[in-house]
Amino acid sequence: MRLVKLSGRQLRGTLYFLVVFSLLLPLSVYSNPEEENEATQSSSRGPFKGEEVLFQEFPVVFGAAKMEQPITQSPSSVTVITAEEIRHSGATNIADLLRRVPGLDVIRISQSDANISARGFDEPGANAFLVLIDGRSVYLDFFGNILWDSLPVVMEEIERIEVIRGPGSALYGANAFSGVVNIITKTPEQLQGTTVSSTVGQFETFINTVIHAGVKDRWSYKAVGSWNETNSMEFDDTNEREDAKASVLLGYQFENDSKLTVSTGFDEGDGSTLAGDTQFAREGILYYGKVNYDYENWKFQTYYNLTDLDVTDDISEEERSIVNNVVDFELQNTLEPNDRNTFIWGLNYRYNRVVSRKVIGRNQTENIYSVFAQDEYRPLDNLTITGGARIDHHPITGYHFSPRLSAVYEPWENHIFRASFSQAFRNPAFVESYLDLQIMTEAAPLPDFPVTLTGNRDLDSEQITSFELGYQTRQMQNRLGLKAEVFYNVMDDFITMLPVAVDPFPPPTSFDFGFINSGKAIVTGGELSLDYSFSDWLSAYLNYSYQFLEAKDAGAENTINEEGEQIKSSPEHKANAGLYAEFRSGISLNMDVHYVSSIDANFFNTAAAIFDPNAILDEEHIDDYVRTDIRVAYKFPKHDVEAAIIISNVFNDVHREWAESSGAESFERQFLFNVTGRF
Repeated sequence: MRLVKLSGRQLRGTLYFLVVFSLLLPLSVYSNPEEENEATQSSSRGPFKGEEVLFQEFPVVFGAAKMEQPITQSPSSVTVITAEEIRHSGATNIADLLRRVPGLDVIRISQSDANISARGFDEPGANAFLVLIDGRSVYLDFFGNILWDSLPVVMEEIERIEVIRGPGSALYGANAFSGVVNIITKTPEQLQGTTVSSTVGQFETFINTVIHAGVKDRWSYKAVGSWNETNSMEFDDTNEREDAKASVLLGYQFENDSKLTVSTGFDEGDGSTLAGDTQFAREGILYYGKVNYDYENWKFQTYYNLTDLDVTDDISEEERSIVNNVVDFELQNTLEPNDRNTFIWGLNYRYNRVVSRKVIGRNQTENIYSVFAQDEYRPLDNLTITGGARIDHHPITGYHFSPRLSAVYEPWENHIFRASFSQAFRNPAFVESYLDLQIMTEAAPLPDFPVTLTGNRDLDSEQITSFELGYQTRQMQNRLGLKAEVFYNVMDDFITMLPVAVDPFPPPTSFDFGFINSGKAIVTGGELSLDYSFSDWLSAYLNYSYQFLEAKDAGAENTINEEGEQIKSSPEHKANAGLYAEFRSGISLNMDVHYVSSIDANFFNTAAAIFDPNAILDEEHIDDYVRTDIRVAYKFPKHDVEAAIIISNVFNDVHREWAESSGAESFERQFLFNVTGRF
């Protein structure tokens, strides 16, 4: 076990936290005992606590239909992770938390880089998932991916996470290709007071967070600040991630029950990103400003996203600046013409501007327009039919029509069946359309030679058509829950970077790469989920996912598979299990076990291509692995304070989740200690 060594700056930060914590702790002694008891009970309630939960109604979700509805009526497959589950898990980042969700592929490249996709085709720079934080998209239009470890949100702030698997373009447009992650944060009303959390552990890991919120008359506010840093597990004393997060929210409730909310925030720091097979060091800021106004059945949202990064590739080691400005407007209206119909419609406009002369040449701008509508129709009390569509216009790919049709039927009480059809698309990212980059690479003992990367302004969007069947039920007074889904996805027009020209040996003078639409694939699979509450203090869950990817022609998503072959770059089998126990003594125990089957990760082998231009694509076998995470916590009876020991990868199953040849690191056991208090 490695000892934690504190630098001067780290020591000052930790001492500052301890001083603040010690000053706030005595204040809770003089709080109202009744209020304290009520707050303690409220904070401990969750999916595994108390009889009131065993007999609760099905949870309400928003993201699947852009309106609140019971999860049983959702037109898509949805998993909800609650605030209590987040706390119990001990996860320090969203990517690791999402490992428990059936159907999700999570690969961690390094301590600052993770990639997530649903139902196959997860890889470095995965670009098929849309992530929303309180309705604001954090999809990076320049790269076409998500920086999961640089999202301007902290774990203690999250109220719930809705994971929607399957195409979502009918409501969310481009890039909601394989699913949507809808992160909903706690309101000032839920966070009243001050929350302080500190985590310290192996690999120079430090996470300090302070949240303060309050309500006064018609005003409400929330302020969040956090500092996070950690070292690489594989390369000793190498700082892998260091960032600061902060956000502020201010809300006002008008007398006519309308509400105005203004928020702003940022994540500033450094880390690394593996895109394709090139490792980039990144440093900079992700900033946003957002305004929401809700009045009766109307919702208006506008936000500004700024991505300002300096990236340095590991080949040429040249620093390049990237500035991406996004302005987004959306108006939505909900109508209920009768007690059988709920109709929503909306308009969206998105403005994109990129300044990065060393990466894409001259500045580029995109204007994207869209309109969407959806009708939820209930012809029978036990039958709901949802139909919707969206039309988007992109300056390069033109118009897109994205339909969705779903039927939810409950022939017997608590036995719910769902059938759905949907189509979605992903627009090319800026780098795929406008890239204009040359990198000098070494091929010792041969002389340096250039690698030229060029975008393609004639690309079509990637396409997916999905068919899905689902079933869910809750039995034994809601103690037992079961969900099952099967799906069939047809994916086409993958945007792939392939060699356009290679000057052959001896010696090579250049490699030219470009983007093309190439390949088609079929993905079939299913997911099975069980959860069971043994008592008011003990519960468990279990889920299993299966997916089979088949290439319908050569070149599907950077694979080296020929037509009819299985694509093995995504795991065929995944299983998750968990156990949670909370004792009257204040001690709680949480254990999560994750199994992922082996894969064959694909990568560009430029070294081999020097001698054989046809060998540009290669693969590396990644063994299956089992990761077990444990959290043991104690909640102090007279204070809303909890201390926890967190051990990830308990049995030290050292493993990689992507190809070492691409720069992916190995992961081992990690010990962490956390203290969280609310005052």
